[in-house]
Amino acid sequence: MEGHTSHVKGHRIVRSVCGMLLAFSMMFFHTGYTAYADDDDVEIKKVTINIKSDITKEDSDAIEVNCSGEGFTYDGFETIIPNGNSWNASEYPRIIVTLEADEGYKFKKSSLRVNVKGDVYKVVSKKSTKDELKVTVDLEPYGGKIGAPVNPHWGGTTTASWQKGYRATSYMIVLKRDGRTVTSAETTSTSYDFYDYMEGGQKYTFSVVSKNGKRKSVAVTSDETTYSDPGGERWIRGKRGWWYRYADNSYPANGWYQLSWNGVTSWYYFNTKGYLLQNQITPDNYVVGADGAWIENPTQEQRTLAENKGRVPKRSGWLTGKAVAGSSDRRMKAIKHQLWCGNIKKRLSLSEKAFLFI
Repeated sequence: MEGHTSHVKGHRIVRSVCGMLLAFSMMFFHTGYTAYADDDDVEIKKVTINIKSDITKEDSDAIEVNCSGEGFTYDGFETIIPNGNSWNASEYPRIIVTLEADEGYKFKKSSLRVNVKGDVYKVVSKKSTKDELKVTVDLEPYGGKIGAPVNPHWGGTTTASWQKGYRATSYMIVLKRDGRTVTSAETTSTSYDFYDYMEGGQKYTFSVVSKNGKRKSVAVTSDETTYSDPGGERWIRGKRGWWYRYADNSYPANGWYQLSWNGVTSWYYFNTKGYLLQNQITPDNYVVGADGAWIENPTQEQRTLAENKGRVPKRSGWLTGKAVAGSSDRRMKAIKHQLWCGNIKKRLSLSEKAFLFI
């Protein structure tokens, strides 16, 4: 009985070992077959993704994706919107493009070249498995392909600040008080100090637009701020014009006063309410320019402009300056024609107006 038992136990061991060997063999051959099959899959070498975006604030889905290459199928894209149901002008719209490998093909990161073209700001990531490729892309923001300034805010008591807009080379900024424009400026910086234009106790906002040549972004607006004036002597842009405040809070009025502006001392004339006269003839028949400073020896053009309070008169032929008459430039000839017709008004840029009065 003991020998039989031993024989049975030995038989069981043999069968167990044989089973293990058989299972191992099957695993080996199966694994080897799989590896061999994977090696037979053709590597996808190149993928080209072309993205066209016509998105607007109202339509966040106006995106077209076209893919070219062999061995894969385009499986669509997913939009990633960080806040709310639509992108804002300051955001780079983000999408994830998915491609599926066809049967007999595979993605291999080390040998795969992915080229993304079109309305693209940057490729954020490229993630792949053997069967799938996901490409995350930030698109150009809407608004004429120029990104609006990002995060407009008051960076100081009187300093408007923002972050760079996509492809912006300059910015147009407008200061508003109670919804009405106080002044505007253009800068290449990402901040602007409105100190000279803000009065204590008044509420202000600013709007800023990115520019690149003739192209502009949509405007973005800051939160409202109430300016707390620290006091002191300075020029102030009030609701009805410029005025000057002395350290004791008094102000010049009804006459000539010698004051400094940007380091230059000049004579200025203030009316009875304390506002500066600009581009006018003073009550005692002197000429003040656009900055309010006295022009000691004005030209005929300067006097004529002052007589009309900075407006170009409608009588023909008053401006005969050689800068216009002698110019062969088409734009200058057109300006001359507008002057003769008395129709100059808003058609001229600041640089052109400056050129005319040289």
